[in-house]
Amino acid sequence: MVIDYRALNGITIKDDYPLPRIGDIINRLGQAKWFSKLDLQSGYHQVEVAEEEQWKMAFRTRYGTFQFIFLEELDDFVTVYLDDVLVYSKSREEHLRHLQRVFAKIREQRLYVKLSKCEFCKQQVKYLGFVLSQNGVAADPDKLKTIRDWPEILKNRRHLRGLLGLVGYYRRLIPNFNKLAHPLHLLLRENSDMVWRSQHSNAVAQLKEALINAATLRIFDPDKPVVLKADASKHAVGAVLEQDGVPVAFESRKMGARAKYMPAYEGELLAIVHALLKWKPFIGTKPVVAETDHATLSRILQQKQVTSRLGYWLDKLADFNIKVVYRPGKHNVVADAISRRQDF
Repeated sequence: MVIDYRALNGITIKDDYPLPRIGDIINRLGQAKWFSKLDLQSGYHQVEVAEEEQWKMAFRTRYGTFQFIFLEELDDFVTVYLDDVLVYSKSREEHLRHLQRVFAKIREQRLYVKLSKCEFCKQQVKYLGFVLSQNGVAADPDKLKTIRDWPEILKNRRHLRGLLGLVGYYRRLIPNFNKLAHPLHLLLRENSDMVWRSQHSNAVAQLKEALINAATLRIFDPDKPVVLKADASKHAVGAVLEQDGVPVAFESRKMGARAKYMPAYEGELLAIVHALLKWKPFIGTKPVVAETDHATLSRILQQKQVTSRLGYWLDKLADFNIKVVYRPGKHNVVADAISRRQDF
């Protein structure tokens, strides 16, 4: 059955409640070891319409006039994205209790799940394009096959945006995503001639390789100490977030034309500020040890007389519980490598 609701949609006040960000969903799973996935059957039609509004959704058939009574469309251990529900727990016993509470709520709200699409009590599950387990998060192999088979010569901007959107979805798994994608982003500029050259094919190949070979990334654990390792060069800034010496997230940024000439200590500070702002949703106010290979940076942060640019960055740092410590570059291999890519 197809019903034309365009006229009704045109006068409906839109619900602006935002969908959760995929990264925020994953970051909530840091201590989970057991997972269950539920699929709400015809989920968009299981939310009841207010009784006084049901007449607006009436439609006419040869059998008479009908109206919908359902709309189209548990927090510490449940996450919901549209009609995909994930239950996650630290132990199997806890997981069974969580499932009982979820099923009780489903019965209470008169919702239905599609059993053929559900998975229960798993230590590894596919969810929203990722493979989740107690070891961390990795890309779904089925999605990787799509990326592996993607042509390396793209004929127009639409095809290019499609590739960048798909690969960019997994950027958290790629240490230097911005660097690798930079030649392709240049093609999307308005003044670009959109002429495909060898460096663009190389960029596509490198993005594919980086994602296909990406290791499982540890999921952020809110109860473990946080270390941010940052570095900067005249080409880029780079950072890695670690817990127990294992990477949790990567971040990079190409240096702008003027930024290439800033003093080294300012570049180091930019690397720290940029990474903290990117990771603010899950770092929050947790204590963070920021390691830098610039020995004088920690002293500069205590100065009262600073430039306007430093003042701006220090104001951003004030939102975080951060301690900057000096570590020689030989102990900061990952961030150093990301920042010193000359082809950024």
